[in-house]
Amino acid sequence: MKNAFLILAHKNPGQMEKFIRFLSAEEDNVFVHIDKRENELFEKMISLFKENKNVHFVQKRFAVYWGSYNQIKATLELIRFAKDFGGSDYFHLLSGQDLPVMNLKEINSFLTENRGTEFIECFPLPDARWNRSGGMDRLWFYWLDGRLNRFTGYLHLFQMKTGWKRNVNKYKFYGGTNWFTLSKDFIGWMFEYLQKNPAYLKRFRGTRNADEIFVQTLIMNSPFEKKVQSKDLRYINWNDGPEYPRTLRTEDFNKIFAEKGNLFARK
Repeated sequence: MKNAFLILAHKNPGQMEKFIRFLSAEEDNVFVHIDKRENELFEKMISLFKENKNVHFVQKRFAVYWGSYNQIKATLELIRFAKDFGGSDYFHLLSGQDLPVMNLKEINSFLTENRGTEFIECFPLPDARWNRSGGMDRLWFYWLDGRLNRFTGYLHLFQMKTGWKRNVNKYKFYGGTNWFTLSKDFIGWMFEYLQKNPAYLKRFRGTRNADEIFVQTLIMNSPFEKKVQSKDLRYINWNDGPEYPRTLRTEDFNKIFAEKGNLFARK
């Protein structure tokens, strides 16, 4: 069993360095996308790992703003980079603020026992946990990226007053956290599908937090639907605050390990 650990990062160099060293200690490969705006961090990480043959940095980088379409572009570029490198059985999307809950031997043992299972949180939209519209507002209303974002509120107001909504009838949409552990079979199928169906990717332009819908909708409308286990295998605390999700502290240690079956904890 070989893993591709995919890290989307923009800060916390100390934590990221420890995490990368842990993940790259055996024969697995680590692939890292660092936000385009963070050149100092990018150069520092390259310098730290220049002698490590298991650590690879994406050169085509994107400036990833909260909720933006660039989140999908950065994620796809990172996955594509790892897929083209080859040799991986499972692909794990992680952040630079994650920490392992299992050691590498335990991770590989778990995945060997569950080979072929796709681990990604999926729930059909609308869903009450995503506000009054159940998350459908993300799909109905346009979200403007970058410098135009300040006009998004005016655009939403115009859409609500006129009743103008984007079409949501072509797909059955699903949502969930954007972190996942997916097999090489699905990853290969996904890129073939996107190449043949560019309209699917285009649909998510101007969609807020589309990275929490994009893969879920694709996999649940695919031949891999029956292989999905709606778990992201991450300990994430959305309840206790003061940050949401909570930034984990030493006092969270017992809670992290009391919740069985997770590979990682964030953030």
